[in-house]
Amino acid sequence: MVEGLKERDVIRDLFGKFVPERVATAMLRSPDGMLPQSTEATILFVDIAGFTPLAERVGPQDLVSILNEYFSALVDVIESHDGIVTQFQGDAILAVFNVPQLVPEHAAQAVSTARKIQQTVAHRTFKGERMSCRIGIATGPIIAGNVGALGRLNYT
Repeated sequence: MVEGLKERDVIRDLFGKFVPERVATAMLRSPDGMLPQSTEATILFVDIAGFTPLAERVGPQDLVSILNEYFSALVDVIESHDGIVTQFQGDAILAVFNVPQLVPEHAAQAVSTARKIQQTVAHRTFKGERMSCRIGIATGPIIAGNVGALGRLNYT
């Protein structure tokens, strides 16, 4: 039994690195996965201004280190405002507020998140690099669920 609990913790930890922790927890509670849902939600998109010149100037290892430090800082901000990161794509983050769990005042939470992200990026460096970012926010009806191929899904 103890071995089974340890294995479950390892699975949750590993799984949580590839999908948002709240999504992983919900999926582990329901082995059949989460049913798609339609609701109003707020989406926040953020990317790095001037990313291409940065990528051309630094080497691949430095670029990945910069991105990892930057993403770590922004994910902390997003999650502290009840948002869920659903994707990293290049230098961008896509986050959602109000799915899969309800977030009262989700639009206000997203705006607060954007302000805190701007402050965070303006007041620090990432592996010695100063950066700025662009943020877009939209609120409206969405459909959220696990989408993809039979053996490989993405919560989006």
